[in-house]
Amino acid sequence: MPSTDPIIRGDRWVDLVTLITVGVTVVLDMLVALHSIQVQLTIFITYIILPALFRGNLPAAL
Repeated sequence: MPSTDPIIRGDRWVDLVTLITVGVTVVLDMLVALHSIQVQLTIFITYIILPALFRGNLPAAL
């Protein structure tokens, strides 16, 4: 049976808000991390892989 005490009922709202806040933070952190990985891959491909392909010495670059 649910409690009628407002403090106990309020704790559920706090838990819900905390869960939503943590979930949003984790999703945003993942998006930032994915963007960072994408930028690093772009730099790696642009400045290391492509010049090595044009020079023909890809194994030496890696």
